[in-house]
Amino acid sequence: MNYIKGEILDNVRPKLLIKGIGASRGKYRGKVYIVANKGRNSPLAEEVEVVVVPFLSPFDIFIVLHAKALIMEHGGVTSHGAVIARELGIPCVIAENAINLLKDGMDVFVDGDEGCIYVYQ
Repeated sequence: MNYIKGEILDNVRPKLLIKGIGASRGKYRGKVYIVANKGRNSPLAEEVEVVVVPFLSPFDIFIVLHAKALIMEHGGVTSHGAVIARELGIPCVIAENAINLLKDGMDVFVDGDEGCIYVYQ
């Protein structure tokens, strides 16, 4: 998907929901899947798009294997989750309070270049 800042996509202008830190470059629009609500041992299906976690430890690699984008609440550009996202070539944004602001199934646009999360309403 091509995205230009401020461009209207699908006749809907996205609203900036969270400004965080861009930890892995890239852009992706998809549905939110909050892992914290299901427990860290829940298996993820291949259709998972935007995974939201408090943090990503070395034991949690299975959480992002099929993800198209990653949002973490804690960490930095050198954290394990950010490094894994860059290795997988998926955008990653680190944003405080993301789990409270996002809901499962929410249509979001993750901008790893700018560190922004937009929501479509």
